Amino acid sequence: MQKKLFIGLLKSHRGIIGVSILAFLLSLTAIAVLVIPFDSYRLWNDPDYWINNPKTAAPFWTSYFGSKDFEHVSLDKTNAKTTSEVSEGIRVDNF
Repeated sequence: MQKKLFIGLLKSHRGIIGVSILAFLLSLTAIAVLVIPFDSYRLWNDPDYWINNPKTAAPFWTSYFGSKDFEHVSLDKTNAKTTSEVSEGIRVDNF
């Protein structure tokens, strides 16, 4: 029964596409389990880890698909650089 079903799937174009999509997703799952560190899974659902990130800022990888209007940047005292220039009443602060 199962052998006939599998042979029937491989004879049709839709069956081949379906089996290839299923094989791709299963291989992607196996690769994710092997490549992504276990610590990432623990941090994914930890609210204390994400509490300092702004809720309305998009992640940095969204700039790959569109504009860089609202890029998420976190600053602290060690990497913040401030330069001020005053020219004709205009003040510019760079961080």
